[in-house]
Parts: sequence; C-alpha cells; structure tokens
Amino acid sequence: MGKYSHSTVRTYTDLIGRFITFAGDRPLADIKVTEIAKYHGFLKNKDYADSSVAFMMVALRQFMKYLFLRHEITWDYQLVSVPKYVSRSYAPVETEDARSMIDGIRSDSFRSLRDKAMLSFLYSSGVRVAELCCLETKDLRIQDGHGSIISKKNRQLRMVFWDDATALLLNEYLPQRELWASSDALFISMDRKNRGGKLSTRSVQRLVANLRPKKNISPHSFRHGLGMRAVKSGIHPRYIQKILGHKNINSSQIYLDVHDEDVVKAYQKIAA
Repeated sequence: MGKYSHSTVRTYTDLIGRFITFAGDRPLADIKVTEIAKYHGFLKNKDYADSSVAFMMVALRQFMKYLFLRHEITWDYQLVSVPKYVSRSYAPVETEDARSMIDGIRSDSFRSLRDKAMLSFLYSSGVRVAELCCLETKDLRIQDGHGSIISKKNRQLRMVFWDDATALLLNEYLPQRELWASSDALFISMDRKNRGGKLSTRSVQRLVANLRPKKNISPHSFRHGLGMRAVKSGIHPRYIQKILGHKNINSSQIYLDVHDEDVVKAYQKIAA
C-alpha cells in the first residue's frame, strides 16, 4: 500500500468492509463469485450513482485479486464484473458544438490563432489535455499528417493524427509561433509570466470553459467525441485503443456501449 495515500487506503478499506458485512461473518475462502454478483445488484438497487457503483466494484475486484494471488480463493478474480461507465458530466462533444467553438474563434491575433489551432488539434486527435500541453514541435511530422506521443496513462509511445482542417491551421500557426517561443512546446503560453513557455492544462480548461455552448463540455469531451465518431464510422475497438492510447481495450469498448444506447433511442423515436 506504500504507493497509495492514507485517504485512498481508508476509502478502499471502507468499501471492502461493506462487502464483508454484506457477505456475513465467515471465512473469505467461502465467498463465491455469485455472491459478488448479488452484491453488485444490491448496490444498484441502493440508488448509488453509476460512477459510485463502478468504483465500489473496482475496489472489490482488486481485493479479490489480492486474495487470488495469496491462494485464499480458488476461482479467478477476473470473473468479478466491473460495470462500464462513461461520465455523463463530461459527455462526448457533438461535432456541431466543436465546430461552433473552433469556427467562432477569430484568428486576428497570434493568441487567437493558437487557440483555434489548439482546439482543432484537440478535436481531431483525441489527445488528453496533459498530452496536448506536453507535445513538442519535434513530435509532429507535419507533412505526413501524424506524429508520436508518450501516453500519459501507460507511458507507451503511440501515433497521433489530425485532419486536413487542423493541418491548415498548424501550417499557419507554426511560423508565427517561432516569433514568440522560448520553449520546444507545440502550443505555447502567452501569459505574461510564462510567455513563450509550455502551456498549462489549466489554460486549456479555461479556454474551453469560456467557449463551450454547453456546461458539460470539457477538454476531455473532445477525446470522448473522437471515440464516438470512430465507433459510428465502424472502426474496430482494437484500432480505437491504439488511436486513443488506451491501456485496456475495455476502455475503448465503452464507446460501443454508449453507441448501443444511441441505437435504442433512435428506435424509440421510430416506434413512438
């Protein structure tokens, strides 16, 4: 537990204690996967938020992994189902909303041109905001339309792509960037104290907050938006995993589940 904070340890201890109370006072070796499934149903019936249920089941699965590795249970801990969850507070950005944000920026100054190019890059590449801020000019092969990036989640190198509209903006932005840059960062800060230096994630968050037409849009919404567009275009989850840099393909599978909900809603409209 050395790598976890005291708060995290207390939280996990509390969540695991709740399950043990539910299962009753008996040896852990007697607990079966069917009882964990019942506990999952119990949590759902308690009107917890989907995110809370998912977090509780993740904690329980980790505990079962610990018991499995110590040979205290004989069944495979991977049988513990963890519900897939996509935060509704930061839903995938709709194409119309993204385009209105990008097109609404008048590139009549270097700062506004940077903002326009940056949002377009965020929308078309699906990079995490922290990855965006860490990108350097040497990471991009502009003429080839792709670059490379170190994933913030699994520290692995992956390719990153952008569309033609973004390429045009980058070609306009990069020569002007040279006049202001004091660092190798692709998108540079124009704040007085750090002019020309690496842009902060907070600056990107503020930009999106100032431009968004809906309150549930965040920089990460652009990433979810690319995932949804990929699914609707028929892209296999394995390729979505590589494009977005997911460590686990289950993270990419989430977009398929959300798309299934879109299908249900579409049919309901037809049947109404």
